[in-house]
Amino acid sequence: MMVFEENLGVYFDTYYDRLYSFCLFRVKNIHDAQDITSEVFFRAVKSSGGFDESRASVSTWLFKIAVNEIKRHHTKKRHTLPLEQAKNLPSADNIIDSVLIGERAKELYDAMDQLDERHKNVLLLKYYGQLNNKEIARILKITETNAETILYRAKKKLKKLLEKREVFENEGYKIAEAEAEEAGYV
Repeated sequence: MMVFEENLGVYFDTYYDRLYSFCLFRVKNIHDAQDITSEVFFRAVKSSGGFDESRASVSTWLFKIAVNEIKRHHTKKRHTLPLEQAKNLPSADNIIDSVLIGERAKELYDAMDQLDERHKNVLLLKYYGQLNNKEIARILKITETNAETILYRAKKKLKKLLEKREVFENEGYKIAEAEAEEAGYV
């Protein structure tokens, strides 16, 4: 479709960061995420003749291509590499804030990794991809109601994982504090 190619710059500016964030969270490697995001646009241009705006929005179509590219990537790699320092973390005024932000981000990544693929995909498409439930449903080939249900359950599971982690950390801190007191360090 010529319209897509004519508006490629606009689509790239509009969707690149969202697609990149989604890909980065899924593949946990900056270079692979950049490659996959570029491949998404390459494939979109290559197959733009088959794109039908009456069937899906541009964002839905691009994220569907991204989901397929990530599957292709995982099939090729067959393993996940460690998460590198995420680009574009919120800037902090001082090093302590930066460390705290990094720790919270790592906690979220770790908790997300404990979710199954279906829950992880729905959360990432919703919050990183900034897609609505209808678009998510089209990408994952499920009903909109099912997308809403999966999203609700995924948020509930993620919240539970984060709360559980916080309880363990608080308990660990209390134990360490008590031991330090007992040893006369406090």
